Amino acid sequence: MPQEGKLTFQNHHKQLPAPYVIYADFEALTTKVEGPELDPTKSNTQRTQHHEACSYCYVVVRCDGKTEAPAEYRGPNAAEHFLRALQVEERGIQKVLAKPQAMRMTRADWESHRTARRCHVCDGLLKGDSVKDHCHITGKYRGAAHSACNLKLRLSPKTTTIPVVFHNLRGYDSHLLMQAISKVEGRVSCIPNNTEKYISFSLGQLRFIDSAQFLQASLDKLVSANKPEAFHITARYEPDRALLMRKGVYPYEYMDSWERFKETQLPPKEDFYSKLTGANISDSDYTHAQRVWETFGCQTLGNYTDLYCRTDVLLLVDVFENFRKTSQKQYGLDPANYYTSPGLSWDALLKKTRVELELLTDYDQHLFIEKGMRGGISMVSKRHARANNPAVEGYDPEKPNNHILYLDANNLYGWAMSQPLPTGGFRWVENCDGLVGTIKDQPADGPEGFILEVDLEYPQELHDEHNARSRAHGGSEKVDVRVSAWPSGRRGGVRRGRKAGPQPSRQEPLRAPLPQPPALLGTRDEAEKGTPRPAL
Repeated sequence: MPQEGKLTFQNHHKQLPAPYVIYADFEALTTKVEGPELDPTKSNTQRTQHHEACSYCYVVVRCDGKTEAPAEYRGPNAAEHFLRALQVEERGIQKVLAKPQAMRMTRADWESHRTARRCHVCDGLLKGDSVKDHCHITGKYRGAAHSACNLKLRLSPKTTTIPVVFHNLRGYDSHLLMQAISKVEGRVSCIPNNTEKYISFSLGQLRFIDSAQFLQASLDKLVSANKPEAFHITARYEPDRALLMRKGVYPYEYMDSWERFKETQLPPKEDFYSKLTGANISDSDYTHAQRVWETFGCQTLGNYTDLYCRTDVLLLVDVFENFRKTSQKQYGLDPANYYTSPGLSWDALLKKTRVELELLTDYDQHLFIEKGMRGGISMVSKRHARANNPAVEGYDPEKPNNHILYLDANNLYGWAMSQPLPTGGFRWVENCDGLVGTIKDQPADGPEGFILEVDLEYPQELHDEHNARSRAHGGSEKVDVRVSAWPSGRRGGVRRGRKAGPQPSRQEPLRAPLPQPPALLGTRDEAEKGTPRPAL
C-alpha cells in the first residue's frame, strides 16, 4: 500500500508543446497468398494477402506551426527506408535542441514579468524566486516561473522525445514498421496491447503514437468534423484543396504488383472492390477519383498513389494539430506528450480541478472498494414482445393497441464519471445505529457519501413487475454481501469487506442485490419504495 499522501497534478512538463511532431502514413501492395485451404483443427486464421510497404509520406511540424515540405518515397524496402529517414530527422532535431535560441522579450513581456504574481507553470505564488521562462525553439518569452518549474520544461537533445503520429498505427502501420525495425540501429522499446498490437513503441527518441487512440473515428469523419478553413497546412502544399477535403479513393486490392504503378489510367470501378468490406465504391466515389486524377495531372497510378498518400498525411496534420490547439487552450496540455486519451484525460482532470486525491493506505478499505468493481448492466430487454397496432401485420382490433419502442442510452460511463466523486476523508463507520435514516435524509448533492455493505431482500410481490429491470441487480444467484458506490464528494463511511474479482458487463434477470450507481440515490429511492430492505 502507498504511504499516506495525496495525488495531485505533477506532469507540468507535459504542458510544454512537443517541439517537433512528425506525421506519417504508408501505402502497401497487397499480394495474394496462395496456399492450402485452412485446416480448422490447427488454426482459425486463413492468410489471403501479404501487405508490403511500397510508399510513404511524412511531414515534420515545429511547435510554432512551421513545416517542411512533405518527404515522400515510393520504392522497395519502403518501411526500412522510412525508419532511416526518420533517424536523419532525429539527428537534425537533436542539433537544434542542443543550441537553444536566446530569449527575445518585448516591452509587453517585460511588463508582464514585472507584474507577475503566480508561476505560469504550476500557478503557485511567486515569492522572489521567479525566473524568465522562454521557448528554446523560437526564443519567445512564455512567462514568469519558479526556478524549479522552469527546469521541468527543459529540452534535452538526449532525452526529449519526438512523437511520430500515424492514424491507426496500432491496427495497421505498426505491422509494416515491425517488419523493418530490426534492420536499423537504435534502442527499441514498446508498450504492448497484446502480442500483435502496440499502444506505442520507440526507436531511440522517436516515439510512435496512434492518433486514433485520441480521435476514435475514421480520417474521413474527422476531416468532415472540421471546417474547411482549419486546413491551412493542407492548403499550403495543395492549393486546389477543395477536392481533397475528404478521404480519397484508392484501389487497395488492385495494387498487387510494382507494375501497377506504371499504368496510365485509373482502373475500372469494379477493380476498387474490397474483400475486407465486401463492397465496391459508389459511382460518386469513382467520379471523385477521376476528377482528382484530372485536376492534379496524374500521369500514372504511381502519381495517383503519391498524391493519395500525401493528402492523407496533410489532412492528418491539420486534424491532429487542431486537436492539439484545442487541448492546449482548454486544459493547457499537449496530446502529443501522451500515449492515449485516458492518460490525457486523467491529467486534465487533475490539472483542471486542482483536486487533491487522498491515497488509500488502509488495506481493508482498498479490498472493500475493490470488491465493488464490476461491469454495469449493458441491456434491459423483454424476452418476447408483440406489437398490436394498425401499422403492423396481423393487427387484431379486438385486442388493446400497443407498440414496441427501442431506446438507447449513450455515454453511461461518461455520465457516471461526471457525477460528484469521492476525493478523501475515508473512514470506517463505527456505529451503524440509525445509519439507514441518515442515508434517507442525506441530500443527493451533499458533501458526504457512504459505501455500504448490505443484505437486501427483494419482496416477492414485486418480482413479476420488476423482472425485466430490477432495482437492485448484480451477478450472483445468492443474495449476499455486496458493495455500493457513492455520489458525493469529500468524505465517506465504509465497513469491512473481503476481496472479490471484477465482473463483466451483464444482461440479467431479476435475481441480484446490487444497486446501480449512484448508490446513495438508488438506496434512498429504494428505501422510499420499500423494495430492498437494508440490514447492516
